[in-house]
Amino acid sequence: MNPRKIAFDVLKGILRGSRRGGPILFEFREQFLSLDPKDGALTERIVKGILEKEILLERLVKEIAGVSYRHLDRNLKILLKMGLYQLLFLDRVPDYAAINETVSLTRELFGAKASGYANWFLREAQRKKKELILKSQAQGNGGILREIPKWLTDHLREEIGLGQIERLLKSKESPPIGLRVNTLKISREELLKRLKDMGTEAKPSLISPHGISLERHQLKKIKGEILESGIAQVQSEASQLAAFILRPLPGQRILDLCSGLGTKAFHMAQLMEDKGEIISVDIDLSRLRELKRTGERLGVSIVQPICADATLGLSALIRGGFDRILLDAPCSNLGALGRKRELIFRLSPKRIENLAQLQLRLLKNAKILLNPMGYLLYVTCTVSRIENEENVERFLASEPDMELVSPKSNFGLIPDELVKVPGFVKTFPHMEGTDGFFYALFRKRKRG
Repeated sequence: MNPRKIAFDVLKGILRGSRRGGPILFEFREQFLSLDPKDGALTERIVKGILEKEILLERLVKEIAGVSYRHLDRNLKILLKMGLYQLLFLDRVPDYAAINETVSLTRELFGAKASGYANWFLREAQRKKKELILKSQAQGNGGILREIPKWLTDHLREEIGLGQIERLLKSKESPPIGLRVNTLKISREELLKRLKDMGTEAKPSLISPHGISLERHQLKKIKGEILESGIAQVQSEASQLAAFILRPLPGQRILDLCSGLGTKAFHMAQLMEDKGEIISVDIDLSRLRELKRTGERLGVSIVQPICADATLGLSALIRGGFDRILLDAPCSNLGALGRKRELIFRLSPKRIENLAQLQLRLLKNAKILLNPMGYLLYVTCTVSRIENEENVERFLASEPDMELVSPKSNFGLIPDELVKVPGFVKTFPHMEGTDGFFYALFRKRKRG
């Protein structure tokens, strides 16, 4: 498997805006796991590096190409950026390898004419290498904010302040992997001991009672014995808070809206001792198929997938009266911007505004299916107020029979420092070392 071909395929999807939310490399996970660690690291470095420096690389390609720039095929431009990035920023890749591998891949994908152009372009870049590096450093002196579009800088400045933006962007590119112990099969203490015996440096999570933190490069080492055996699942520490805030009980009926791969649903099933019913709804059938396979691996039987569009309402499809509803709403994912620079290629001010409207519609549809004594948890992975606090305000204003509930009473399962007035739970990557999440818990007001 050619690591640079995998990098090209991933970048092509992202830069063309066709890759949907979720883990950046989800669709290519098998190809990545088939690579040896060295090739896997190179592929990931190329993808993430180009996303981080896309604005700079675009300028440099335009400068080197000159008048031919406007005639360049966009996929060829991706290959040119790959070669250029390796020439300028990857010291461990020799110039000849950066050029020859890129030219060879260009010939394989687009033929001799395109590969001839790529060869000329990269030889020209090599000739001007010192000059191009100086220009790159000069742009770098403008600060990390030069790596994202101005509109996004302005948006984040209003949301969290200028100083916080820089800290958010500087948060770890490769943060530790979060694991969730499958307590249906093993305790956290037992799993920590097993991981230690395997030679890993696993640590218990400081914010999730079921969480374990593991360095990213050790993931392949535990794939078979730990992950494929179903005694643990990859899940960020902040994401694990959802089940502890909602606190589903054995025997209850739970609705998991916009379930995706069902990671949060399986955690709820653990808390329920695999007793009761969890309906996981998502519009993506391929993800639900993966969800079903994961359930079999984890030994969970109560999670039932349903493919449906929750924005259209589900009353005709699903019987209401749920004890708990989890709405893991589609969002801008700005809480993971530090390690997901691909976000800037599918976001715009209008896109964020549309997401906020979609989230509010989903909240109202979810509320219809809640029983009078039930709880509804709203979740996003963003720091954007229009999607978070402002949506909560709009929802409560339009649904006067609903109220916000503070999770501080959840028997100490949620660290107090994460609970903000008037009861939101918020995490930030540059503070907690995990993805930025927002949680708001609702219930129907008691009569009288």
